[in-house]
Formats: sequence, structure tokens, C-alpha cells
Amino acid sequence: MHSPPYCVDVTRIGAGAARALSAGATGHVVVAFSRATYVRTPRGLVAFTPPGTHPGPLHAVLAEPIPPLATGTPVHVDASCVVMGDVVVMNLVTAERWTGHHPEPSALRAARRLACQAVAPVVSRAALLSEPWVGATEGWLAALAGGDLERVARLLWGVGPGLTPSGDDALAGVLLVARLLWGVAAEARLLRCVALDGTSELSIAFLLWAARGQSLAPVHDLLRAAVEGRRGDALQCAHLLAQVGASSGADLCLGMQRALDHLPAM
Repeated sequence: MHSPPYCVDVTRIGAGAARALSAGATGHVVVAFSRATYVRTPRGLVAFTPPGTHPGPLHAVLAEPIPPLATGTPVHVDASCVVMGDVVVMNLVTAERWTGHHPEPSALRAARRLACQAVAPVVSRAALLSEPWVGATEGWLAALAGGDLERVARLLWGVGPGLTPSGDDALAGVLLVARLLWGVAAEARLLRCVALDGTSELSIAFLLWAARGQSLAPVHDLLRAAVEGRRGDALQCAHLLAQVGASSGADLCLGMQRALDHLPAM
């Protein structure tokens, strides 16, 4: 006799997760960790995360943790829920749509200095600043200053340790800032930077949304605080990013800081 499925509400859902979980989609569990269960459908990757997780473009934040699921567990989406095998049913009806705030490009340009100061203590922890990774990525700052983001991507892509390699995290920070400073007209070009080959599926998913101007909630909150002159709040957001992954948050801040410092006008 089968036990009834475990039912849980999705409380917040990012733009990428909502797209991947369109009604009628089918897919499967790619991998499950204690802090996220990743599901792939034909429309993208979703990270189902426990309560207290920072919202993000790929995240479907749950009201409660779910039992561990085996890789390959089938997934089906209908208009109101996500069904994972015969184990878990996730209710989508009351999920709040989450989208990261976009400051005006001119306001962000004016707030560059404060934003860079806020992330500076976190940047010092970036894995990409240590050997052998710093040597392996030599030249990316010059490429960034020249506006050659395709070369920046080639130099950073897949380099370094981590589930999402440190170079990918830094590249996500660069692409995000470029999209926010250069505006929607730059989006197609930034998305092409992610078309290069050589890193993980998870990294690609996050990079594609960074190129659309979407990242983790503390990133958007930090930039908004900087624009509004709230130095203490910006520092607190940087502190939250420092706790993301072993060094993912720090490497993301490195990419943001360097882009804010060096990226030319489009």
C-alpha cells in the first residue's frame, strides 16, 4: 500500500522557474541536495528550495522542506501543481511571482562607488583571486574595460572550484551589471555570451538569467540600497551574499564590482 504524497506550497517563484513550470510541462529530477532539488523541463531548470532561501530567477521557494528525491524521478506540471513521481505534490496556486528590481541605468551609474564599497569586504574572499585561478583568468579585466564581454566570457567560463565554478559566478556578476547599465537593448548580445561552450548546465541557467538582469534577491536589494544611498542596508546585503556557497557569493560580488568599476558605456 502506497503512502499518500507529501504536499507542500510553493511560496515564491522566480521568472525562470515560472517559465520552466508552464502547465503541461514534463521533466525529471536532475539532482537533489539538502538545500535544493533541481528539476529540468524542456523550458528550463528549476531549483526547489526550502523556506528561508533567497529568492532568485530559478528558485521555487517552498513552505516546508521536502523528502529527498532520486535523480530521474519523473515530474509533471499542470495548471495548479507540480507532481514529482508519487512522492511529492507542490501547490503553485498561491505562489508569489518574484522579479528582481531594476534600477534606472543613470541612477546605478551614479551609485557605482557606494555599491563597490559595500561589496569590497566580500570580494576579498573570492576564490577567483587565489592561485591557480587568478593566473588562469589573466586578461579578463582588460577585456572588460574594453567592453569585450565575449572575451570576458571565454576567459572566465568554467574556471575554478564549486558547483557553479568561480569564474561562472564572476561572469554572472558582470552580465547582470552590463544588463542593468546598458539596458534591454543589450540583452541579445549578453545572451550570446552564454552561448559559448564549456561549463555546467546549472551555471548556464543562472548565466542566462543574469544576462536578462536577474540574480539573487540580495543582489537586487544591494543595488537598490546603493541607489537610494542606504549604505548600511547595502553592507547588510553584501554580508548575506558572503554566505552564499563556499565562495559563490564572493565571486559574484567580484564580477559586479569589476563591472561597476570598469565597464564602459555601451
